[in-house]
Amino acid sequence: MQFGKVNNKKILLEWLQNRMNKPFGNHEIQTNVIAYAQNMYNHRVTPDTMSRLWRSLREDYNLDTSNSDIHNRGLKIQEIPQFKTKQKYFLVESV
Repeated sequence: MQFGKVNNKKILLEWLQNRMNKPFGNHEIQTNVIAYAQNMYNHRVTPDTMSRLWRSLREDYNLDTSNSDIHNRGLKIQEIPQFKTKQKYFLVESV
């Protein structure tokens, strides 16, 4: 377990960094990130809260990539087109 001040954004960005080069679906934000927050930081957060944060981070990245929290963490994201499903999948890579 790590100590220090944590917040939802830090946890989500850390999880994204750990998922680099591994595709993931939106549903994993509501499941795996919640488990990660609990296991690593003993931090409870609702799935909806993380989902809204993920949407906000993506919107910021799409509007102003070079000033976004994702880019400032040394990451870039791209949506992976999926057919026959409404689920969105993403890939995180280093800048």
